[in-house]
Amino acid sequence: MLATLADLDRSLFCAINAGWSHPALDQFFGLATYLGDSAVLAVIGVLALYAFDRKNFPKNFLILAVILLLGGQFIQLLKSLFGRPRPLKDPVLGAMMAEGVSTQVIGWLDKLTVPLSAVGERMHVIGPHWKYRAFPSGHTYAVFAFATAIVMVYRKRVWWLLYLPAALVGLSRVYIGVHFPGDVVAGAVVGVAWAWGAILATRKYTGMGYRRPEGIVVSSSPPDQPLIMIVAGEASADTYAANLIRAVQRQVPGARFIGIGGENAEATGMEMLGDAADISIVGFTGVVVGLGKIRRLYLAALKAMEQRKPDVLVCIDLPDFNLALANQAKARGVAVLYYISPQIWAWRTGRVRTIADRIDHIIVALPFERDFYQQHDVSVSFAGHPILETIQPRYENREQARQAFGLDVDKQVVVVAPGSRSNETKYLTHTLAAGAKLAAERSDNLQFVVPLAPTVDVETVKGIFQSHGVEPVYTRGDFFDLLACADAGVITSGTATLEAALAGLPHIIAYRGHALNVAIARRLVKLDKIGLPNIILGRVAFPELIQHDCNPESVADWIDKMVTVPERQTLLGACHEVRERLSGGDVSGHVAEQVLRLVKQRKEQAS
Repeated sequence: MLATLADLDRSLFCAINAGWSHPALDQFFGLATYLGDSAVLAVIGVLALYAFDRKNFPKNFLILAVILLLGGQFIQLLKSLFGRPRPLKDPVLGAMMAEGVSTQVIGWLDKLTVPLSAVGERMHVIGPHWKYRAFPSGHTYAVFAFATAIVMVYRKRVWWLLYLPAALVGLSRVYIGVHFPGDVVAGAVVGVAWAWGAILATRKYTGMGYRRPEGIVVSSSPPDQPLIMIVAGEASADTYAANLIRAVQRQVPGARFIGIGGENAEATGMEMLGDAADISIVGFTGVVVGLGKIRRLYLAALKAMEQRKPDVLVCIDLPDFNLALANQAKARGVAVLYYISPQIWAWRTGRVRTIADRIDHIIVALPFERDFYQQHDVSVSFAGHPILETIQPRYENREQARQAFGLDVDKQVVVVAPGSRSNETKYLTHTLAAGAKLAAERSDNLQFVVPLAPTVDVETVKGIFQSHGVEPVYTRGDFFDLLACADAGVITSGTATLEAALAGLPHIIAYRGHALNVAIARRLVKLDKIGLPNIILGRVAFPELIQHDCNPESVADWIDKMVTVPERQTLLGACHEVRERLSGGDVSGHVAEQVLRLVKQRKEQAS
């Protein structure tokens, strides 16, 4: 059987390679075969995906490139395993040549004995004279895998026409004399199967390969019990999620909630799919280390989406994780509301096309963000910053607050906030502790207090401060009251700096991280400032100590300055200006209205 197939393969090769020989076809097939070259396909892929799918560029291109390259390595393995010679070294043709039926010098070959009875007038070789590793055809694999990937990802009938040039490339490999037809067929089969299987296997992560439904899929939830999925990625987002849940419950008491968050969202009745602390990771290295936890929570959220079929997905901050999940939601016809815009105005501005494609409405927290999204035709609204709803003071005055925190009412209070993420604790806390120690040696009228986020291990932080000979007061909760009763602050870059400004606390912004993360950020971020209050004001009103500039001496120097009159008054004025710019209305109420509006749309489609 195999011998019969091999003979048929040789006969087809001879019929195409020698029987079709013509100068015009030499030029045509000689050029067409380059469409299967990996470099040419890469150029075509870049140009095509950039032109026709810019919102997902370069993500989709990179994913497809990796899939095709891995398949190419598999092809090379098959070539080595089978070890089939190419036509120029085929043993049967070689034996026939030895019989000396006829000879003819062809092309660049010095010597070639060609059995005319087998191949007609001559064997036709164009280009390099490859002799080994024929099965399967690599060029044919590449072009068929490319065509299959495009067909699966973009799901339009017109893309099936790509198989025509793919077949042309396969035919060209026979015509130019480097492959038998069997090699080409095998390459095509492997290309189609590899691309199809790889895209299906990875689409739960990439979102590629789904056929999106037209519009929003009708929900099966009872009208008075909508199911809302929320993913909140860090401590502040957890607070916003809790406020949103309460706002929705005031309007629809039977509303149900599932998702990823922290203790605040859980306390309001959200069914937890995972802890936000496991995905609250900063920097490239942090993502690499925490990839297992991120994957586990992502798959848990995806499984819940498939099985529970929520009416709306509410994404709060955490852009990379949430935009990937939003892509999955849209593939399943689930409405998506994004709450707290990713900082795409600072870096990776092109993500605005991705946001426009994957969400139904975005609610921004900074006033200038509304104009940015409107310019890109994204449905957007602004009702003030949600942080203003979380900073209601519990105490009547500074003295009462200090007593509640166990602080000396007569000494100056300096807040040293090391942040809410494990990476910040690792890279920054030692510097802050050493700076506090140096400042304490300069003045005996200072007392230090360290606020601890829910996600921070208190023993780890205590150990660091004790190693530097500092014994601050540790607090957990009532963060805004602490800021409001203090005299100065050294605050890790993040939402906490905004809370400090709104509390009227003179402060500096500190940040240290992994050197690689900082180097990457400095190349990618378009802004010359990192602190949220400074970004809102458009100037560096609050000093920023970043990486090497953040050292114990500079921290201690700024603590000295912030408790003196000139610098203190300047910083207090900047705090007042920040509050004015962020003031708005009932933020959580507005978000709840937008969520329920999307729920109502689904119910109306059911009627």
